[in-house]
Amino acid sequence: MFLHHKPEKMRQEDFKNPPAKFRGAPFWAWNCKLEKEMLRRQIGYFKEMGMGGFHMHCRTGMDTEYLGQEFMDLAEDCNETAKKNGMLCWLYDEDRYASGFGGGYVTRNIRFRERYLLLTPEVREDTEPDYRHFEESCEKGKEPAGYYLCSYRVTLKDGILSEYQVLEKPAGEENIWNAYLMIDEKSSWWNNQTYVNTLDPNALKCFIETTHERYYERLGEDFGKSIPAIFTDEPQFMQMENLSFAGERRALKFPFTDDLEESFRGKYGYSLLEHFPEVVWEQTKPATVRYHFIDHLTDRFSQAYAGQISRWCENHNIAMTGHMKGEETLKSQTVFTGETMRSLQYFHIPGHDVLCDQRDYPTAKMAQSIARQMGRYGALSETYGVTNWDFDFKGHKMSGDWQAALGIGVRVHHVSWLSMRGEAKRDYPASINYQSPWYREYSLLETYFGRVNAALTSGSPSVKVGIIHPVESFWMVFGPNDQTSERQLALEEGYRNLCDWLTFGLIDFDYISEAVLEKESGPAFDGQGFVMGQMRYQVILVPGCLTLRSSTRKRLEEFAQNGGTVLILGEAPCWTDGKEDACAGRLEKICGTIPFERGALMRRLEPFRDVEVLLEDGSRADNLVYQMRTDEEGQWLFIAHGFEKLRDTFWSMVECRDYPYMEKLHIHLKGEVSLTVYDAMTGEKRQIPAHRRNGRTETEVLLGIHDSLLLRLESVKDGSDKQTEEGTEWIQTKRLRVPQPWKISREEPNVLILDRASYRIDEEAWQPEDDILRLDNICRSRFGYPPKEEAGAQPWTIRAETDFPHMLSLRFTVKSTLDTTADLALEDPDTTEIIVNGMSVNHSDTGWYVDEAIRVVKLPQLKKGTNLIELRIPYGEKANVENCYLLGDFGVENTGRENLLIPARKRYVFGDLTRQGMPFYGGNLTYHCSLEITEKEEVRLKAQYFEGPLLGVTVNKKKMGIIAFAPYELSLGELDPGVYELEITAYGNRYNTFGQLHNCDENYSWFASCSWRTKGDRYCEEYLTKRLGLWAAPEILTFRKKDTGTDNQDKEPAHRGEVS
Repeated sequence: MFLHHKPEKMRQEDFKNPPAKFRGAPFWAWNCKLEKEMLRRQIGYFKEMGMGGFHMHCRTGMDTEYLGQEFMDLAEDCNETAKKNGMLCWLYDEDRYASGFGGGYVTRNIRFRERYLLLTPEVREDTEPDYRHFEESCEKGKEPAGYYLCSYRVTLKDGILSEYQVLEKPAGEENIWNAYLMIDEKSSWWNNQTYVNTLDPNALKCFIETTHERYYERLGEDFGKSIPAIFTDEPQFMQMENLSFAGERRALKFPFTDDLEESFRGKYGYSLLEHFPEVVWEQTKPATVRYHFIDHLTDRFSQAYAGQISRWCENHNIAMTGHMKGEETLKSQTVFTGETMRSLQYFHIPGHDVLCDQRDYPTAKMAQSIARQMGRYGALSETYGVTNWDFDFKGHKMSGDWQAALGIGVRVHHVSWLSMRGEAKRDYPASINYQSPWYREYSLLETYFGRVNAALTSGSPSVKVGIIHPVESFWMVFGPNDQTSERQLALEEGYRNLCDWLTFGLIDFDYISEAVLEKESGPAFDGQGFVMGQMRYQVILVPGCLTLRSSTRKRLEEFAQNGGTVLILGEAPCWTDGKEDACAGRLEKICGTIPFERGALMRRLEPFRDVEVLLEDGSRADNLVYQMRTDEEGQWLFIAHGFEKLRDTFWSMVECRDYPYMEKLHIHLKGEVSLTVYDAMTGEKRQIPAHRRNGRTETEVLLGIHDSLLLRLESVKDGSDKQTEEGTEWIQTKRLRVPQPWKISREEPNVLILDRASYRIDEEAWQPEDDILRLDNICRSRFGYPPKEEAGAQPWTIRAETDFPHMLSLRFTVKSTLDTTADLALEDPDTTEIIVNGMSVNHSDTGWYVDEAIRVVKLPQLKKGTNLIELRIPYGEKANVENCYLLGDFGVENTGRENLLIPARKRYVFGDLTRQGMPFYGGNLTYHCSLEITEKEEVRLKAQYFEGPLLGVTVNKKKMGIIAFAPYELSLGELDPGVYELEITAYGNRYNTFGQLHNCDENYSWFASCSWRTKGDRYCEEYLTKRLGLWAAPEILTFRKKDTGTDNQDKEPAHRGEVS
């Protein structure tokens, strides 16, 4: 399916109803005690959401033994359930991440644990004197911290390394630096083991035997069928460090392994350890040893990890997919993997990671580039991670759109929780699953992206520009920051700027890894272009590189001498293979240089342009991205918005996320072709007018800021083509506000969050009121339990407690202006004693709230005045202490940190509903309105000011559609005079119920467990909720058909690239 991809033309039925392989497959977070029926139910939810499958991904909270018998039985059942539903069951190769340590099984063996070279001015007394003694200790069952390598006497002159000597014994004298090979310390994140030694092929062989072979044993017959791929997540070596100041004396870590000295000497012919100071400090000559060191690390790592796993996957008929750690910048690549693309060459579906809705275009381009060059199906994205509960459908579509344009054909949603029990509910929300109240509407987006992917995996990519990736040049300047940071920054800025210039200048390109290019054995130019795997490029850019490989220079010179275009941006590379080279200037003499500036570059690339998009004022659009593909009968062109900004009248960039702006775009294409819009939202297609002359085609379209455009281009053989008649033009006649709702109905009961309580342990004195999460960790600290946080060891690794040695009592104070019935939603009610106003409560639950782990218990009537709700929770290391939720048909008045139960309102108005008695409500709600139509007209509903993922609209109980994207309009059809019942359902999100309500740092964007546990200036006791519902009244727009000769100033557009 994905392992052996062959380009094919898209089938029309795949566009109408995309099959599973074109649809997304979320990270399904297995984060609790697994139960067969729960797993089966949620596969049904994914089917309902339009997903094509799921990744079985263990995450924080997992309480079934990883890879054990029960675990594998359930994985097998999930695969069978997926097959019955026509879905795909994707594997994930680790317990949490990063991949490689096998949930701790692999690194129980000390020989497979992560290692590093520690360079320190201190003398370590806890290490063995050499490798022989280290091995002897390991043989005896000991776990030594590491062993001594050598020492250096280092002399600096003005911060520059002037000389050094290698010493055989450690010392603590001035100018002495001691080198040790250290074993990484155990950590609860690695289930009280360590990460794996990713430089050791034997360690990774053990990982494969532990994980991959285990899956193959149970599920192998479906590899390549219902089980298409196995995801590997963020593999890395020990993070490489550099000095802040050349003269400082502090310990540094470098990736290393026991036989690295031997393999390095075998490749480069000299001792790494004898020259290691040249890795650390700057010299008056090129940093050749540093270059060799990082290059060798990168080779060792990529071959031991990705290369070995890839070969196993090919031999077992399953694709390898996933993404690397630290892919974002040249520096992050250097310190975590050396180079991202060198590992990605082995992935059958190379991927990247998008967190916090960042627009990280270079990472997508690296995955797309290597996929194209290796002839893969496409690239993958782990996407939507760390976006929080209030990330809406606009965000999902925009993020998916720009990535589709940059080659992402597999979307892996981060994340879909199996459970919200305990710490799991703080694992980077939102949960893209049934816990989100909009989940039943998500198929809108999944089907849309399925259609886009069906088109964009058809045929072959149309790309003419290749860029030599500059990461190897960064290695040359990765010295002390006080000496090299400006050169590092210049490379980083050039790297990112060049990507932005071409991406938004609509010149598609691929990155070229020099290490992968070096494997090319044939001619550099084959008559079609510069040869790089399956791709052929007409122009190659060398972007401010400091060094090039000799193999790269040779191929670029050959290409240029055969008529190819090589553009050297800025200064020409002055080094070859990381060292001085008397012949380095030859490439510059052949090709020359151009300024590393946008204007100069774009002028030189104009002959290679396939697509041009102009705005109405004649300037080029600068917020669009695209992809073009060619098959035997034509081409596909996909255009999308790269970000939600537009120029305002002062030519500055303005945010326009909620502004219903429409862009009139003039699209110019090479070739005389017919144009058919494939509407990926509806599955319909229509031909649009096009003007063809002088070998070019031009058309005009209107796009909203969240729209995309998918065009089919086919040659016009006879100079003409049939064009669909333009739709009826409408003239706007009225613009009215929707009357205030006569009722608002909630889909769920209203809620008061109970997240502060006084507390006591056993029969001790009561402690003052505190935040639930905070008081839990206070108690855990007292008894020596590890704190509750994301990084704790998985529950399945902790011995089962036969009893809980303590009792934690929580006392919540609830103030009310009325007598009212209420329910209490809480976790683990079966083991919790509940006392309300001194009365013991039957803790049998009556159902669940939001998630099956949060159970609902009926309470006795709450009284007017002050109510005390006391919970007595058996307490131990595995105790689960969480917020509770009071549910009922009441209102809630929130004032700062104070909450008060009040009567529910009898009438609601358009406006923020958190100020109308629902500050913590997160479910769906429906506005019931009356709509009077006085004459037969086309009627549209316009509703742009709302908080939530989308709006659903019905008229007289008939579903009319949804509003989620600009211009936030929906046709209600041609309505006869009369009074209609208009219902607008505002879909909710869970932020005001489960979000970071006491985090007062408005710029905090890392929505991990820590974002709920802020302290100091980032914490407040007040509740910081977000707006809810329609916060301004929607509008009714009416239209009549245009008569001949009528002024058409306000006419409805004849066609758009996409109708939302």
